[in-house]
Amino acid sequence: LQNDVVGFGARALGGAQPKYLNTAETPVFQKSRLMYGLNRAKTAIARSAAVVVEGYTDVIALHESGIQTVVATNGVALGETHFELLKKFTQRVILMFDSDAAGKGAAERGFELQHKLGLDVLVALLPDGRDPADLVTEYGNEGVQKIIDGAQPLMEFKLEQAISRFPLDTPEARARAVTAATEVLGWHPDPVARHEYVFIASRLIGVDPESVQRALGERRVGESQSPASRSERDRTTRLPGHVKLEREALRL
Repeated sequence: LQNDVVGFGARALGGAQPKYLNTAETPVFQKSRLMYGLNRAKTAIARSAAVVVEGYTDVIALHESGIQTVVATNGVALGETHFELLKKFTQRVILMFDSDAAGKGAAERGFELQHKLGLDVLVALLPDGRDPADLVTEYGNEGVQKIIDGAQPLMEFKLEQAISRFPLDTPEARARAVTAATEVLGWHPDPVARHEYVFIASRLIGVDPESVQRALGERRVGESQSPASRSERDRTTRLPGHVKLEREALRL
């Protein structure tokens, strides 16, 4: 972050493997704790949002095109420490990945972490087999910026993924899609935002919002009455008073 060199990274030309090769881990070069380009992008990110791409060359190409908010991981999977690092500068992170398994995997990790860390995570999927550097070459700054501006909330992306598994041509299929949607909706801790996503899910499935809301309510009641949750409540109730106080202090 202070513009000091801590290690080196290389990108293979052609189809050579590994695609990215880095300096071995050292006390100052820890890939899980660094993001390529963040030293240059942090000021622009603080004014808007962080755009996370896969590789070094993508960062270079986008910065040269004038998009200054782009960073990348150093050849490792996007993890919790990366999100914590970005949160120092912004509350909004846009994942700009290919729609292949790796990109969807990154989106999955973002989904698990966004509410835990209090971040607003969006997804800007690229056309199959294309990376940001390719798009800059073909469409220029405006083409890439259009994809970034069209990023959708990660919750909406997950809902679409969950619902797309069902044909939606029968009441039974739509009912199964509602169940799948409530599994995703149940992750969101904010009741207002969750209510908004209920309307999105109902539109995608083709049912009344009340049906989705009712199914979600039944699911949350069921979870609150599950043996595991009751066991957790009972265990918490039995804790000594000073331990409860310490836990509350830590939460605050």
